[in-house]
Amino acid sequence: MRFRISHRTRYTYQAPVFLEPQYLRFYPANKPHIAVENFKLHISPEPAGIGDRTDAENNIYHQCWFSGSHELLEITVDMEVSVEAVNPFAFLPVATENPHPALEIYNQQEPLPDDMLVWVNRIMEKQAAEPLALLVALCTAIRRDWDHEVRYENNLLTPARCFEGRRGSCRDLSWMLINIFRAHNIPARFVSGYSHNPELEEGHELHAWVEIWVPGGGWVGGDPSAGILVNEQYIPIAASYHPAYTLPVQGSYRGTAHASLDTWVRIEEV
Repeated sequence: MRFRISHRTRYTYQAPVFLEPQYLRFYPANKPHIAVENFKLHISPEPAGIGDRTDAENNIYHQCWFSGSHELLEITVDMEVSVEAVNPFAFLPVATENPHPALEIYNQQEPLPDDMLVWVNRIMEKQAAEPLALLVALCTAIRRDWDHEVRYENNLLTPARCFEGRRGSCRDLSWMLINIFRAHNIPARFVSGYSHNPELEEGHELHAWVEIWVPGGGWVGGDPSAGILVNEQYIPIAASYHPAYTLPVQGSYRGTAHASLDTWVRIEEV
C-alpha cells in the first residue's frame, strides 16, 4: 500500500516579524513497515540554513533559521510512503514486573478523579490483565461512549475534564487514555501523524493516537477516536511522553504582530 501526503502550514503575521529558529516535525517515524520513497520540504521565505536533527525520543525533525523580517511563514511537505501490513499480535510476551528505567518518563501522570478509576476498574474486571487486551477494550469503550469533536486550539483538555464531559478531540481522547494506562503502571506515549481513515470527522488530517509499551511487543498503537488498534493506514511522525513535543511546527518570533494559522492536509492512496 502506498500513500501520497501533502501538508501545508501557513503563518500570516499582521506586520513584519523576525523569525526565531523553527523546528519542523513532518518526516515519518522510523518504523519497520514504513518506507519513505519521496520527501520534499518547501519553506517560504527561504531559510538562511536548515539541518536534519533527531531529538531525545528519536523523532526526526528539521531545524531551520532565517534572516531579515517577514510577514509570512509557509511550510509545505510532499511525500510518498509505502507501508506493509501490521500485525500487533505477532510477538512472544515477556514476563516482567517493572518497566525498564528508560520508560519511567512515560509513566508521569496527571491526577485522575475517583469515578474515572472506578470506570476503568470495571473494564479491567472483564478483561485479562494483559496490556494489549486492555488497549483494545479501552479504545472500544471510548469510541462508543465519547463524542469525537474537532478542536484546533493548542490547549489540551485535562483527563478529568475529558472524562466528565464525555467528548474531546483526538488529542484530548488520547491524552486521557495515556493517563489511564500510566495510572496502572503501563508506560504510554502520545503519537502525532497521519491517518487514512474516512470514518473520522476531520477526514484525512493530522491525527493523534496512543502507544503503550508491551513487554516483548514494544510500542503498540491504539486509536481511541476510531476504537481500533493502529494498522498500516497510520503514518506516525512524532511520539513523546507529552503532546507538546509532537507539534509539527515549534518556534517563535520577535515582534508584537498577531499571527494567524492556516493548515491543509491531503492523503491519497496510490
